[in-house]
Amino acid sequence: MTRTFTARLSSPKLRSAGIGLLVLVLLAAALIEIWLPADPVTRGWGGPRWASTLLALASILPLLVLRRHPVPALAVSFAAACGNILLTAPHQASFEGFVALVVLAYGAGAYLETAPAVWTVVVLDAAVVVLGLLLALLDDYDSLEYFPVPFWLAMAWVVGRLMRSWRRRAEELEGLAAELAAERDARARAAVEAERMRIAHELHDVVAHNVSVMTIQATAASRILANDPDGACDALASVERTGRETVDEMRILLGVLRDPGKDEPFAPQPGLAELDALAERVGSAGVPVEVVVEGRPRPLAAGLDLAAYRIVQEALTNVLKHAGGARARVIVRYMDTALEVEVVDDGAGSGTGGGTGNGLVGMRERVAMYGGQLEMGRRYEGGWALRARLPVGPT
Repeated sequence: MTRTFTARLSSPKLRSAGIGLLVLVLLAAALIEIWLPADPVTRGWGGPRWASTLLALASILPLLVLRRHPVPALAVSFAAACGNILLTAPHQASFEGFVALVVLAYGAGAYLETAPAVWTVVVLDAAVVVLGLLLALLDDYDSLEYFPVPFWLAMAWVVGRLMRSWRRRAEELEGLAAELAAERDARARAAVEAERMRIAHELHDVVAHNVSVMTIQATAASRILANDPDGACDALASVERTGRETVDEMRILLGVLRDPGKDEPFAPQPGLAELDALAERVGSAGVPVEVVVEGRPRPLAAGLDLAAYRIVQEALTNVLKHAGGARARVIVRYMDTALEVEVVDDGAGSGTGGGTGNGLVGMRERVAMYGGQLEMGRRYEGGWALRARLPVGPT
């Protein structure tokens, strides 16, 4: 929000509007002084009124090209100011012309590179000093009133340099923030793609295993068809059931990325039946795990079984990393139209394990593939809880 506000303040349109408003105010003040009935000389503008008007325009209008042509604008305004000073002498010259010079000195510091900016302010101050010395030769003219002018011009130039440095720093920080945001987004996309590839490999193995089982069962059914029709029918029913599961897994497999550069062996993947072994391994690493099954267990599609197992596995891995000394509980709920897995721990989140966040990405991807829901967060009584609900067909 701060960067956005800063960018708006330093936008070219806003700067142009501010300069335009300043020019209008200075011109209005100058023209009022020139064309009022009072003598314009005593009001800061010398010579005929038409000459004073031309000098006022030449002094103030260069502000409009301050950003694009600071040096020519400063030269024209300074020449007009010198002409007005000579015409107005021995009276004091106009305040509007002085304001225009100060703003142009600021512009020289803000919009020029270092060397041109330094030379501009040195030449400008030197010219003002020379002008003051020349005015000292005039009778009844107090040129001392012009000697503070180089100081004010130099101060305006310094402010311009500081604003230039601040603006450059703000632009660098804004660019760096944009680069970091792009890098963060790229890493997140890479993590999602890598996880989807890994899931695709696993689903590929599940489908390949199921097809192998179907082939074996179909071969056995053909061999025993004549001698054991009932056994053949059972084998064919198993082939049908496995085939339907395989079709479902194929639909999911085609929805994720597959890395064609790796060829992994076909092997059955773990499922919820291996949760007890997983709990033992995690327990041996220092986190006791209790596995609770609610509802009536039933066969699940291999991909869904694998997804539920991987979610529990990653959740327990996070407990090991981030909740040292905790106890964990895994709850598997078999419902009519959903499978729910929940992992809770009573740790304080003070484990020393690091992490890239890819585990959470993987869990979200697995749940999203099956159109499920994933919830996680701190528990009111302490610790962390994770719950994933995966839709399944009715029993």
